[in-house]
Amino acid sequence: MQRSTLPLALPLEKAYPHLRVVDEPVRLKWRKLAIVTTEETRFVPYDDILYCKSLSNYTTIYVQGGKSYLCSKTLKDIEAKLPSDQFLRIHDSYLVNVQSVTCLKKKTGEMEIENTILLPISRAKKTAIYQLFNL
Repeated sequence: MQRSTLPLALPLEKAYPHLRVVDEPVRLKWRKLAIVTTEETRFVPYDDILYCKSLSNYTTIYVQGGKSYLCSKTLKDIEAKLPSDQFLRIHDSYLVNVQSVTCLKKKTGEMEIENTILLPISRAKKTAIYQLFNL
């Protein structure tokens, strides 16, 4: 029996990485986060999200235009749905779109978003964040 399953197992192992590659562009093409609220499910483009703030088992998602949406997902759940090359965890309570960062304040340990919003950077993440921005 081992002999009959061996020829099938090797092609499947070789094909598996290619199957994941085929699936990836479909997921990346969508580039929107589904935000489920009590009234609706809103689809927000990743680029429109400025940052997310944790509120226990809820997350407030702040988007361009001054709007925000409260959803019943944890920040960890939201982080898992967003691309890790575009969103950065700067604090236990904050997840930031790196494209919206306008300034890092070294003295106060804060990150400025869209030239107006100041968010705290945790001491534990400060060094890694500065390295990411080549500082």
